[in-house]
Amino acid sequence: MPFRQMLHDIAGIIGRKGRNIACPGIRRCRGLRSRSHGGGYRARALATLEGVHLSKHRMFFCADKAERELGIKARPYQEGLLEAVRWFHDFGYCKAAPID
Repeated sequence: MPFRQMLHDIAGIIGRKGRNIACPGIRRCRGLRSRSHGGGYRARALATLEGVHLSKHRMFFCADKAERELGIKARPYQEGLLEAVRWFHDFGYCKAAPID
């Protein structure tokens, strides 16, 4: 599941139109990071350099260990995403409520 698709799905859950995004390259993120630590900007970087490096790779996860050790059952993607958006809304991390 590409990150771009996940953002579009979240936008649909809260009743907004998804936007097209592009992740800047590594050099550009390095510049943002250096400026945020004493340069021209006061805001902190939104992504770590390691996170940007990892975003270039396809990753696959298996739920076997979570099921075996924590008793967490895998469920459909949309259901898990809807529950996550509800949690963020209920605890005040986002203003938009999920559309049921």
